[in-house]
Amino acid sequence: STTMRSKTFRFDGAPEPESGFSFISDQHIADTDLVIDLRDEFEAPRAAHPSARRATVDTIHEIPNTPQRTVICCATGLRAWRAAERLKPHWRGEIVLAALGPT
Repeated sequence: STTMRSKTFRFDGAPEPESGFSFISDQHIADTDLVIDLRDEFEAPRAAHPSARRATVDTIHEIPNTPQRTVICCATGLRAWRAAERLKPHWRGEIVLAALGPT
C-alpha cells in the first residue's frame, strides 16, 4: 500500500534572488521615476501614473535610455518581467516592476 502525504513550504523567509527584479506597489511610484505601462488603453483606461508612457514588450527597446529608476507596469507582472529582461542588457538605470491589475 502507498501512503501519500502532503507537505507545505513557504517563501516568505527566503532571500530575494540575486538576479531578478523587485516588485513595488503603485504607491511607491515616485514622480522622478520613468514609468512604462504595458497595458493598453482598453485594458487600463487610466495609466499607472500621470507621466506613464505606453509601450509593449516588443516596443520597449524604443524608449530612450535613462539613468533614472524605471518602473515597468502591467496587470500581473509577467509582461513587465519579460519587458525588463529585454531592457536590462543595455539599460543604465534601476528597473523595478509593478503588477497593477486592470484599471
